[in-house]
Amino acid sequence: MCKCVAGCADSLSIFRKAYPNRKSYKQEDLAKDLLGASYCAHNASEDVSILGKLIHHLDILSVDLLPHTFSTKSVYNSQLCSREKAKNLPSLRVLIYNSVCKLTTAENIAASGLNLQHLRCIFKRQGEDGLRNIFVMKNCDGQPRVTNTKRTLETVIPALAQYFSRN
Repeated sequence: MCKCVAGCADSLSIFRKAYPNRKSYKQEDLAKDLLGASYCAHNASEDVSILGKLIHHLDILSVDLLPHTFSTKSVYNSQLCSREKAKNLPSLRVLIYNSVCKLTTAENIAASGLNLQHLRCIFKRQGEDGLRNIFVMKNCDGQPRVTNTKRTLETVIPALAQYFSRN
């Protein structure tokens, strides 16, 4: 995919910006209203073709398109995170149930590739400092692995330490 696709664009946000007061942003409605065209919706090749015509109809400048774009690498990373989250989140549900962390934090932990056993092992080897370090460690995009939000760190790390000390 990355060899033949330069990047991706969020066409919905582009059309919302170009036509802010529309009732519907369904591609079928946009095609009918803007191009006077109907087509076989949900047919991949026709969907792509009409989307290209809609974007061309906007006559949008590259500089205006840029804020709505993302790289193929970010799509790939997003898919990896989703896969990791699905795999690791079930083991973290016990933390949510015991009010150690909220669902969004558990999802961030899971998406980063960590599960309950990983956290337990980190705590056993390095204590609270190890947990804090793994949460704030920067990923390949320069973002924290889980979070670097002070409030979250100040509540979740001690709660994790307390949970692992008891269990």
